[in-house]
Amino acid sequence: MKKVVKVSIGNIAFTLEEAAHSELKGYLDSLEQHYASKEGGSEIVEGIEERIAELLIERGYSQNVVTVDAVREVMSILGLPEEIEAESESQEPKEPLKKKLYRNLQDQKLGGVCSGIASYFAIDASVIRIITVVLGLVSAISSDGAGLGFFILLYFALWAIIPGAKTVEQRCRMRGEDTTVNTIEKNVKEGVDEIVNSSFGKGLVKVVNILLGLLLVMIGVSGLGVAAFVVFGAGISLLGLSILSGVSAGMSIAINILFALVVLLPFVGMLYGGIMLLFHLKSPRWRPGLINFIVWFLACIALGASLVKVSSDYWDCDSRRDVENIAITSDTLYIRYADVELYRDQEVYINASRSEYDLFYLDRSDKSLSVTSYPELDLRRDADQAGMVKSYYEIFPKTLSFEEWQSDSIKNLYDFKENVLTLYPLVYDKAHHMKVFDREVVLYVPDHVKVIVENPVYHDFTKSVEYSDIKFVKKYILD
Repeated sequence: MKKVVKVSIGNIAFTLEEAAHSELKGYLDSLEQHYASKEGGSEIVEGIEERIAELLIERGYSQNVVTVDAVREVMSILGLPEEIEAESESQEPKEPLKKKLYRNLQDQKLGGVCSGIASYFAIDASVIRIITVVLGLVSAISSDGAGLGFFILLYFALWAIIPGAKTVEQRCRMRGEDTTVNTIEKNVKEGVDEIVNSSFGKGLVKVVNILLGLLLVMIGVSGLGVAAFVVFGAGISLLGLSILSGVSAGMSIAINILFALVVLLPFVGMLYGGIMLLFHLKSPRWRPGLINFIVWFLACIALGASLVKVSSDYWDCDSRRDVENIAITSDTLYIRYADVELYRDQEVYINASRSEYDLFYLDRSDKSLSVTSYPELDLRRDADQAGMVKSYYEIFPKTLSFEEWQSDSIKNLYDFKENVLTLYPLVYDKAHHMKVFDREVVLYVPDHVKVIVENPVYHDFTKSVEYSDIKFVKKYILD
């Protein structure tokens, strides 16, 4: 039976054979003596111990008893003190190892992305941070803030994709170096020198972080306000469209929630990043910034999949076009909208100009939703033009039965009789889903013919009029 010793190496508990412990202790004691008089000596020894722990764990000794052979193998990898002196005196250059991109967790401001890229390309981290801020500002200015959102999402994506350099080996590979004692000593010394000599760079980075933090907070707060308005308006539209297209209430609510997450979370990420920079906070272990990005990314995927599912019947469309010559026997032609007396108690939207008249009604009186839509009327005048009507509409074939396809309610957009052009509506509600869209009637008349809309609101195409009873349209669009 062999005697064993329990020790802590690099803050990790190991069980060593007594002989292995004795040999490892002698190795560490010799290293402590070697670095005792050198600047940062204790940090160098701590780094060496951390690397010893990594090597032992890699060889499966986290749960098993560490043998003498294992200790000697680790010592041969790291090197003995006398070998370290010989290596430092030698001028023969070594071929560098292949670098690997990591986030530099020892020099991180917000995830260590910039400092990791700087280590990979052997550039001062302050330069990369300044370049990042400049690019963020340029993207914000050039695209009214939208580009900055994409830029920040890209940063969080890199944060999520690039692994952090948590071990000594990873920190060395980040710089393309081996993991000998000499390399650990070199990195510790460079770190000490950087702390001593880069006060200007650190001050500049601090100023840049404050400016970027303020910018992100301002964009985040203002963006959340604007995005909330967009989500509210789009939510009403999506809810209405979902009802009219027959989408279930559950799916409609899910789409609205996913849309809200996709629009709002980028600004939440900006606000979070700005606060972290302003107050020099370190990211908690549960990584809220990363979680915010993952939730946003998953919401984008889920929203796309949901929209594909509910819109599959609307991918194919067909169109119908008709042309009819009309005989205008008077100097005045009248436009009438059929059945408007049935909708007088409903909310109305009218957009009329010198060449267009658009009309639809919205009914929410029975706690459901119905839309009565008339064809869009376009007026074209030409001195040499005889009377003519062109009609156009598009349909979704997959949503129509054969009987609906042939029905007059779909085909009949208008009729013309005795200098009166009558336009007919379509009603969309839970029982009559949206299957026809872009209904348009183009009226061609000579210049001398006067055209008058008789109802529901008089219009003679000499001025523009826009009116709505719909509160959302009236308050946020017309005003």
